[in-house]
Amino acid sequence: MWPTRFAVGTVNITFSPVGVHELWGLPVEPLVTLGAVGEAYGSGASGGPLEAEAKLAYRGVDFYAGPFVRYSTKSVDDKTPWAVPDREVTSAGGYMEKYLSDRYYKIVASYTPAGTWDSFNFGAITTVKVNGGLRFGKFAFGGIFEVDHSSGNSDQGESQQTVGTDQVSGSFMILRAGPEIKFQSQRFHATLAAEWKVNDDPATLDDLGDLAGHGTGTSSISAGFGYDL
Repeated sequence: MWPTRFAVGTVNITFSPVGVHELWGLPVEPLVTLGAVGEAYGSGASGGPLEAEAKLAYRGVDFYAGPFVRYSTKSVDDKTPWAVPDREVTSAGGYMEKYLSDRYYKIVASYTPAGTWDSFNFGAITTVKVNGGLRFGKFAFGGIFEVDHSSGNSDQGESQQTVGTDQVSGSFMILRAGPEIKFQSQRFHATLAAEWKVNDDPATLDDLGDLAGHGTGTSSISAGFGYDL
């Protein structure tokens, strides 16, 4: 089991390299997100993986949809005081966001192929995350429901490290849910959200072996801020 951390944070920058163009008669916008993950603990801090995401956004009247590919590197700092799975991770999927005057919906589905780290074999991950809620002027109040399914992990028996519960061998599923609050002005937007594990499976997000994409532990509080240039 990994020791308790005080914080795991991500800083992201999203930009549109070419703006909105027509593709097969549809308005689409390529978006690129670059991010860095950092971990803070009792005696210091360390650099986690870097990540990049390429997304193609079809812009409808009141919704966005399209495919995406996400890639994260190995950790920047290899002197962390616990065993962070130091592996490259690639995920692909699709998303849809719909915003009406009084409510909003968002669904993201992704697939992460199986991978290895040290002597651990991490199973393939399928993730579905749904956000939705009601809008009141510039504010929105809603909820999050997330499903993470893994085909299971295995250890070849030669590793001196431990990962997650260190006892997950078959396939497992992690269900998480929580509230979120959004604020949206003309250019500035912010989100405050929390998620908790709601099923009895002993596995945690650590057992997925994807710190940048899926996080760690069983619960989280997150805050996001953005400004459109």
